[in-house]
Amino acid sequence: MTSGDEAKALAKVKQKYFEEFLKKDLHFYLGTTQQFHLRGPNPWVIIGVLPIPHTVTEPQMALF
Repeated sequence: MTSGDEAKALAKVKQKYFEEFLKKDLHFYLGTTQQFHLRGPNPWVIIGVLPIPHTVTEPQMALF
């Protein structure tokens, strides 16, 4: 991979997160990897994202 390819890839990731994902309800999948288990008290890392489109729905009625 050349540095030009890396710059293009980074630009696409930034575009995805800062433009497209701002319009969605973003959920993160957390997990652990053995690589980080002994490095600190909190080995959790983001292993994926789930962008859910915002939907216009009727507000939820009160439960009580």
